[in-house]
Order: sequence, then structure tokens, then C-alpha cells
Amino acid sequence: YEISACLVGSEMCIRDSNELILQRRAMDKHGIVATIDLKGTLLTANDKCCQLSGYSRDELIGNNTSIFRVDNISIEEQIEIVRSLVKGELWQGELNSYTKTNMPWTVFATVVPVVEFDKRVSRLVVICTDISEQKRLARKLKDDRAFHQSITDSIGEGVYAVDGKGKTQFLNPAASKLLGWTLEELSLIHISEPTRQAEIS
Repeated sequence: YEISACLVGSEMCIRDSNELILQRRAMDKHGIVATIDLKGTLLTANDKCCQLSGYSRDELIGNNTSIFRVDNISIEEQIEIVRSLVKGELWQGELNSYTKTNMPWTVFATVVPVVEFDKRVSRLVVICTDISEQKRLARKLKDDRAFHQSITDSIGEGVYAVDGKGKTQFLNPAASKLLGWTLEELSLIHISEPTRQAEIS
């Protein structure tokens, strides 16, 4: 019985180990995975981390995470984040940094503390998804909207736009003056009401 129990236990350990390896491989394929110590020294970095950052693994391992030049989190915020991680709390957020060739690089990061048997945090696992392209498209869309709004704002004709439910989505100054309504006011009512009132007056 003892031998059988040992065999069963060994099979379970092997199966668990294989599952962990498969999970790690899937994670490596999906995004950036790195481990760091509590001082911010990089201990490991997967291929995706090297590929997207532009640094070789030799350049990353042993170096501080400051190599990524994160510019959207202040020193004070970083200290607070580290304090929460040391307590075993998970952290998530966006990190704006730069690649080796000074290209802007944005990731959504999840930092998971590794808690040992004595409840002490020994290191941190950082899992990131590259969202640089989404951010670039969002900025382009914002710029395009600003450009088109500057055109409609400069013309003398009243221009407004509504969605399929009759809710006003856009109103240029000329239309606001003509109708006597602001965009905020129009967004609360159906478009037929202000236009009918404007026609009567």
C-alpha cells in the first residue's frame, strides 16, 4: 500500500508539474513575462519581453527595471506600489515606457507577489500585454475627431449629428446658436424636441 501511495503521489506531482509547464508556455506565447526581486532587479525575462523591448536577455538579467524608463508613474507612486506588493497584494495598471531604440511602448501589467511558506514575499512575477497599437489607434482617433471638429466649428453653417436613438452626439457652435441649446442639454432629450421648438420660435 505504501508503494502504491508513493506511485500515485509521484504521478500527481508529475501531472501537476506538466500542467505548470504548459501554463508557462501558454503565458510566454501570449505576452511578456518577467520576474524581479524586491529591489527591482530583473531575474528572468521571456522571449517576448526581449523581442518587444529590443533588449537581449543578457542586457536585461541583472539590470534594474529602470532600464524600461517608465514615465507615467511617479517615484512616490512606485514606493506605494512596492509597499502593497510586499504585503502580498496584487497590482495592475498601464506602464508607459521606451524600447532600446527609444520607441514608446505601452503595456497593461499584472504584478503578482510570490509568497513563500513563511508568508514572506521573495520575488515578483510581472505579466504584461502589449497595448501600444491600441493606444496609437486611440490617439489617432482622438486627433482625427479634433481635426474634424475644428473644421465644423469654423464654418458658418449649423452642423449636428444624432445616433439611431435620436441622441445628439455632436453640435458645432453655429448649430448651438441656431437651436439655442448646448450639447449637454441636447444629450438629455430627443432631437425632435429642440428642432421643433426652434422652428416654432
